[in-house]
Amino acid sequence: MSLPGISGTALFLLVAGIALLVAVGANAFAGRYKVPDALWLIALGVIAGPVLSVVSSSSVLVVAPVIGTAVLVIILFDAGLDMEGAILRTLLPSAVFFAVVTYVSSVVVVSALAYAFLFHGDLALSLFFGAALGASSGAVAIPIANQLGLLPSLRGFVHLDAGIEDAIAIVFASILLLTVTPSGNLSSVDFALALALPIPVGIVAGILGGIIWLLTLSRWQNRSYAALATLGYVLLLYGVTKLFLGSGILAALVAGIVIANAAGIRRLVRWIRPTAVHPTVRAVQTEVAFLFRALFLFFVGTFVVLVNPGIAAVLVLVTLSVGLLGIRYAVAVALSHAHRLELTWTPTLGGVGGRGLTSAVLLVLPISVIPGAESLFLPGVLLIIGTDVAMTVWVWIASRRAPDRPTVGAPSADSGLAEVRPLLERIAREDEERARGPGILDRREPGSADPGPRD
Repeated sequence: MSLPGISGTALFLLVAGIALLVAVGANAFAGRYKVPDALWLIALGVIAGPVLSVVSSSSVLVVAPVIGTAVLVIILFDAGLDMEGAILRTLLPSAVFFAVVTYVSSVVVVSALAYAFLFHGDLALSLFFGAALGASSGAVAIPIANQLGLLPSLRGFVHLDAGIEDAIAIVFASILLLTVTPSGNLSSVDFALALALPIPVGIVAGILGGIIWLLTLSRWQNRSYAALATLGYVLLLYGVTKLFLGSGILAALVAGIVIANAAGIRRLVRWIRPTAVHPTVRAVQTEVAFLFRALFLFFVGTFVVLVNPGIAAVLVLVTLSVGLLGIRYAVAVALSHAHRLELTWTPTLGGVGGRGLTSAVLLVLPISVIPGAESLFLPGVLLIIGTDVAMTVWVWIASRRAPDRPTVGAPSADSGLAEVRPLLERIAREDEERARGPGILDRREPGSADPGPRD
C-alpha cells in the first residue's frame, strides 16, 4: 500500500513523524498510568508494516540494530550517572547475584517451553529465543522505576540489575550466534576468548573511559555542543570496547558510574577537577535516546510476520508473561531471606521485569544469519507485550497496596544495607515530594527522631 503522490522517502518520513508523535503521547500516558510506551510504538509498527505494507522490514533491517544498540548504550550510560558510590558498594553483590540467577533461570524456562511448543524441536531458535527474552529491558524497567518515586537505594538496585542483565544477555546471545550459525565453527581458543573477555574488558574499558571523560570533556561541558560531544564519546567508547572483544554496553554503564563518583575517583587520580554532569548534558541525552528508541520500537513492529500462532503457543506466552515476573519475585524473596535485601522491596523487583528494547535488538540480529529466524518475531513481540502488560498490572497492584502496609524508609539492621542508612535518609528527605510508590519512604521507623529541616 502506498499513498498517491508521495515518494518512498517522504512516506517513510511521514510515518516516522507519526511514530515520534505517538511516542510523546505514549510517554505521557506511561507517566500517568505506568503503561510502557513500547506497546503503542510496536503496535504502530505492526499497522504500518505487515498490516498496511507502508514500510517494509527489508528497508529497515540494516539500520534497526544500529539504532537499537545506540539507545541501549545511551540509556545505560545515563543510568550509571545516577549511581552514588555508597549505595553502589552495598548493592552491587546482591544486584549481580539477582541479575545472574534471574537471567539464567528465565533463559532455561523460556528456551525449554519454546523448544516444546513454539519452534517444535528447533534447538537453535529456541536457545536464541530464550537468550533474547530472558533479560528484562533497561529501557523499560529504568523509566518505570524512575516514575514510581522509589527510594534511591531501590531505584539504584533496579538500574544496576537492568544494566547487568542487558550486558549478560547481549554477551550470551552474541556467543550463541557465533556457535549456532552454519559458518560458526569456532576453535576452542576463539570460543574461550568470546566467553571470557566481554565482561572484564567491558569493566576495564568503562573505568578507563570514565576517567578520560573526567580529565577532558568535563572541562568543556559548559560550551556549545558539549552534550553531543559526550554522546559521541560514549558511542566511541562502545566501539573501541567491541574492538577489543569487550561488552560495549557494560563499558557505557561503568563509565557512567565512574563519572557519577568523580569525588571518589579524585582520591586516586588527583589531577581530575571537581565536576558534576551539567543538567543540559543529561537533558540532551534523554531527548536523543527517546528519539532513537521510538524509531527502533516502531521498526520492531514492521518485522512481525502475521500468522496464527495457535492456542498452545498463546497459552505458553501468557504463562511466560506472568511466570517471568514470578521468577524475579522468587529470587528477590530468596535474597531477602539471606538478609541482602529488604522484604518490602520484593514486590517492586518482581514487577519491573518487562521485556522491550534489549530483547527486540537481539531478535533482529539473527534474521540474516539463522535460517527461519523471522519466526522469532511474532512470539517475541507477543511476549514483550505480555510481560509489559503483566508488569503494568503487577506495579499497579503493588502501588495500591503500598499505602496500606508499613514500608521501610531505611534499611533494617539485618538487611545487609544498614551501612548506607545515613545517606539514604538524607536523599529520602531531598526526594520526599516525589510521587509515592512501592519502596518509597512514607513513614519513619518507630522511635526514630525527626530529621529536622532540610539543609
